[in-house]
Amino acid sequence: KTLTWLCFGSYLCFEVGLHVKYGLNTDTFESEESCGLTEGDLPFRCELLTVFEIMCRSCLTVVFASSLWEFATAMVFHALASCCRNFAGGMVGDLWAFLVSMAIAVLGIWNALGNEETFPEWAQITCHVLDAFCHAIILSAIVGFAYDFVDRLCSGKDEFCKFVCGLVQCFDTLEAHGVVSVDLDAEGSEERREEDKIERQATRVWSEQDVAVVRSLGSGDVLDQQRKRHEGRKSGRARALFIWVVFLVMLVALIMDSYYLDSLPTWVAKWCKLEGSLCWAGIAWWLVKLVTSSAAHALVEG
Repeated sequence: KTLTWLCFGSYLCFEVGLHVKYGLNTDTFESEESCGLTEGDLPFRCELLTVFEIMCRSCLTVVFASSLWEFATAMVFHALASCCRNFAGGMVGDLWAFLVSMAIAVLGIWNALGNEETFPEWAQITCHVLDAFCHAIILSAIVGFAYDFVDRLCSGKDEFCKFVCGLVQCFDTLEAHGVVSVDLDAEGSEERREEDKIERQATRVWSEQDVAVVRSLGSGDVLDQQRKRHEGRKSGRARALFIWVVFLVMLVALIMDSYYLDSLPTWVAKWCKLEGSLCWAGIAWWLVKLVTSSAAHALVEG
């Protein structure tokens, strides 16, 4: 994962250097979006950032669509209450990450539904910082995905087919190959896997419709849990079809919002902005987890 962290850090350093030179304000943000800050700045850089935002929000759509499928399945089996308890327990279990991500989600909703002219500058700065992290995460994910793709291709037919099938069946996403896939608590993860195994053995009937416990909002952890239940079953194929439909609809809406905004209905544009607020909330969750886990490890080693 050294390469993905290098890409992640390099982009953030570039962004910091840019704002040290030109300042951190709304005028700078507008100039940066139009690639007017640096001399000779190529137009494709702006297009690349737009693509990064579309990819970030589209990948998050996969995770949320898969969670929606779990809730719908639980409702069919009359087990929605247990689903909600597991879901809420997983989120509230990381209290600080939950509180910060909810605060960022509220800020994003305010940005999406409110008047941009009355949006305070501190809030615009916060949103811009989160966008920068979004771009850095996607850059690391693209590099990590390319590395994993080549690695599986060189590992043989079986490994490569497994890799492709994971993508097709929506048990894998682009972001899962970047820095957000780094295990922040390897020992704790092993304990959780053992707890999940015991729980599945104790509640065999519930294993078909149990919702994935949210250990890391917006990451591939939810999809990993769902792979264990749905892979190779008929429910897995129906689930994949549903997620692909939601993903493609959202992808078209995001492309329209980025390139054909004038011809897009207002409610669709607002929904795309709301998707962005969820993306920011997921990034905030990961950042808090990263800080708290790093601090905990530092205290243990100290």
